[in-house]
Amino acid sequence: MATTSGLSSSAQNLTWRFLQAQMLGMHGTVAANFAVDRADLLLAIGVRFDDRVTGKLEAFAARARIVHIDIDPAEINKNKHSHITVCADARPSLQARAPWLYLRQQDRWGFVHRGWGL
Repeated sequence: MATTSGLSSSAQNLTWRFLQAQMLGMHGTVAANFAVDRADLLLAIGVRFDDRVTGKLEAFAARARIVHIDIDPAEINKNKHSHITVCADARPSLQARAPWLYLRQQDRWGFVHRGWGL
């Protein structure tokens, strides 16, 4: 998913564009909001969790464990509680965890998210 400020971050990467469910929140797609509602893990990279994205904080990603990566310590746990927090620059932080983030079920995810109207 993406927010307005993060739309261009994955625009050049076709793999991530295929996996992206577009914008989230009140200005987002049904598929993106549905995916977050059903998620068991939410990797939040550089997000603010503002009210236009979350709506009711208690209901937002209620089933998910949240991993929040942000360079600004003021944004971590500001609005939505994270289960795991990483206060660091996103790029080196993700590169260090690349083996952990390896996507093994890309085909399955593509099948699921195409079923949501993407």
